[in-house]
Formats: sequence, structure tokens, C-alpha cells
Amino acid sequence: MSAAVRERRVDARRDPPSQVFVALGQVLFGADVRCCGHEFLCFGDGRCQWIGEHARLLKVRMCTAVGASSGADNRTCSRAWSTVEHPAEQEPWFCECMTDDATLATEIAAGAGELLLTLRAAAPYEHYGRELGRRGDHAANAFILERLAAERPGDLVLSEESADDAARVDAERVWIIDPLDGSKEYGRPGYIDWAVHVALWQSGKGLTDAAVAQPAIGAVYSTSDEPALAHEPLGRYRPSIVISGSRPPAFIRDVARKVGADLVPMGSAGAKAMAVVRGEADAYVHAGGQWEWDSAAPVAVAQAAGMFCARIDGSPLEYNRPHPYLPDLVICRADWAPALMAAVSEHTDAPTDSARVAMARAYIHSLISHDASHVRLAEDAWRVENGQRTGNSGIEIRDRLENGAEYRQLRRVRDLTFHEWHHDVVARFLLDITSGPNEVTTVSITEHFDIPAGDIRSIVAIIEPLPSGEHT
Repeated sequence: MSAAVRERRVDARRDPPSQVFVALGQVLFGADVRCCGHEFLCFGDGRCQWIGEHARLLKVRMCTAVGASSGADNRTCSRAWSTVEHPAEQEPWFCECMTDDATLATEIAAGAGELLLTLRAAAPYEHYGRELGRRGDHAANAFILERLAAERPGDLVLSEESADDAARVDAERVWIIDPLDGSKEYGRPGYIDWAVHVALWQSGKGLTDAAVAQPAIGAVYSTSDEPALAHEPLGRYRPSIVISGSRPPAFIRDVARKVGADLVPMGSAGAKAMAVVRGEADAYVHAGGQWEWDSAAPVAVAQAAGMFCARIDGSPLEYNRPHPYLPDLVICRADWAPALMAAVSEHTDAPTDSARVAMARAYIHSLISHDASHVRLAEDAWRVENGQRTGNSGIEIRDRLENGAEYRQLRRVRDLTFHEWHHDVVARFLLDITSGPNEVTTVSITEHFDIPAGDIRSIVAIIEPLPSGEHT
């Protein structure tokens, strides 16, 4: 080992780290390799091996080699290594022959889109609907995670379809992905307003690279695209605002009247944001609750195209937060932002839910809707009702919410209130239950949610009959 290192005349105390790594990599791997950027060894067959997982072994061998050649002991060699400027302390590891982040995001979004189109085309008609959306979500998520693991093994991921990893908050690079934004529309034959979101967040920089694919119209939009074509000058036509068809902001009609705009319902945050980028709409306003993966890639692409992007109170959109709930946003042409934001400010006064309250609210909403696709449950989540265990995993709880016969009798949630402290949320409400033909029974519910991070960990419910004589 030491002879091989001396033959290459590599000295860890003088030579650049890249030269040290390639020389030691040739010995370690026994192959004709070259160093391509920061801590990558590129082989003759085109493979690029990130040697981060071998770095410790390389350091030990280098110290041994330097010690043997200089007569120094291992402690001296360790000090010699510490004087080498390690590139990982400067910036993330990259290989010069690897795809850049924006191109990688575009390739991954496009590939996931092709997969979703294939899955949709092959699905029997009876599988359309929520089940097709769920299959598409899982398939696209697996595809994206596999690509990122292969191409960027040191990066972390925040995905709608995966358990949240708290380590991402302190990571240097985090990919924020929504494998299928608009799964409801994807599950409906002929609908085109669904998308794939792939975005990269970097510490100290925010969103840096992203792509939004709209497979049904054969389009992929990227932060590396040429600047968007200028919108038609204001005043030449009546402007339009795209909004959620199922959860439009309560104030949006007042805002539209104030600025003289038409409202256009549309599915998928990505589809709505890209309509603004293309100039087909002038703004996208949302305040019905969202998560970071819903808006990260659309916001990054829209900002790169010169659009104005902010929360409805005008504050910046921040990503990779401990709780990934990001309930509202405005994306609009920059020259219309002052007038639109003034109208939004004038007509919005209701406070928005905190991240934990939003998660509890989504769970309670699913009691009636029987759709738990937006309920964030930890894999090991559990539920107790009146002292009886009624759920032992996130999967089991979600399945009971959607398919359990006991939930089909639930009719309406009333008088819902929340109290939050630390990572606890308590919800109190009245629940109307069908108890017979033309007969409804009302019970009082108190539910305690433990939400330490980005998922509900446990639910404890107390179900009580209303006190005798109390009106419902």
C-alpha cells in the first residue's frame, strides 16, 4: 500500500485532496480511475463511484502510507490529514461528469411522468378513481426515490408518500417531492391537471433547482428554462386567477371583485402555477391548506421565470421546516403583485391553522369524507377510543377511516374547536351519527393528538353521550 502511494508521489500534506483520493482510490479499487470533482472516482466504463462511504478507510490507509514513507506515527499522520482542506466542508459532493441538479430534477420529473402515463393507460376502467391515484403515487414515489438514491446518495428527501425524517432539518441538501400532485384528477379519465414535482432545497440558499412535469400535456418546466415570455400588458384583457376547485380561499371572490378578475378552478398546485408561468392565467391564490411538497417545485420554477411568489400575508415561502405544513401562497405576474397583494390583505383576516392543528383537522375531516389520503400518520401510529385499542399502525388506521363500516354512519362534525400546546392538540366537537331510519344521534367527542414532528403519532378519543336534556 505505501509503495503504491509513493510511486504516485502523493503527499497528503501537500497535494490537493482530489489527487490524494484518486491515487488511493486506484489502490483501493484496483481499477483505472480518475477523480472527477469532489470525492468521486470515475471508472473507464462510465460509472461514477461516490467514495464518501469509503472515506474513513481511505483516510486510515493514507495515514498509514504517509507514516510509512515519512517515518511519522499515525498520530502525526492524523494531524497531516487534518491540514488537508476537505471539500465537503466547502460545498456538497459533486462529480463533474454527473448531471447538474436542475437537469436531474427535469429528468426525474419527466421519467416519473412517463411512468404515470403508462400506469394510467394500462389501468382497467374499474380501477380509476382513488385507487388509481394511490397506485400512481406509490409507483412514482418509488421511481423518484430510486433515482435520487442512485444519483445523489448523500442527499435527504421530504416526500408526500414517505415517512418524514427529522434529520432533514439539519441537512445541507434536501429534495422535496410530490410524486403525483393532483391524484384525484389523475384518477379521472381525460383529466390533464395533474403534475410531478421535484425540487432541491439547499441550506443557506433555499430552493435552488426544480422541475414540474405535466405529463398529460407533454410538458416539463424547469428552473433552467429560458425566461418566460412576457404576459400581455395589464389592462388589455380581464385578468384571471386560478384557484382550487375543492378548497378555494374563503376571501377569493371578494379579492376577484376588487381587482376585476375571473376565477378559474383547476386541479393540482403544479398545474395552476404553470398556467401562470405560461401566461394562461395571471395569478394563483391558495389558502385552503397545503404542504411543502405541494408548492416547492412550482414556486422554484415560477420564481426562476420571474413570477412573484409569497405567502398571502406577503412573507417569504420557507421550506425544509420541522413541520412541512405551508398552508397558503400567491404566485402571480410581478407587475400585478402590488395590486393583488393589497386586495388580498384587505380581505383576509382569519388566522390560519398551525401545522399540528392542520394535521388534526385533516384527520377529523376524514371521519366524514372517508378519504384519508391527506392524513399524516406515523408508521407506528396507534389509536384508542374509550380505553379500547382501535388501531395499531398508520396503515391500519387509514384503512379503517376509508373502509370501516363503523365510519359509514357518521354524518356531520359540528362545533369543532382546537387547543394546542407543545406537540399536543386537543379537538372537541359534536358528531352526528345515523342511528336508524330518519334518526340521528349526537355524541360529544374529545380527541387528543400527539404530533411530535411531521406525523400524528397517537390518537386518544373519549366519546360521550350528550348530557340529558341538552339540545342538539
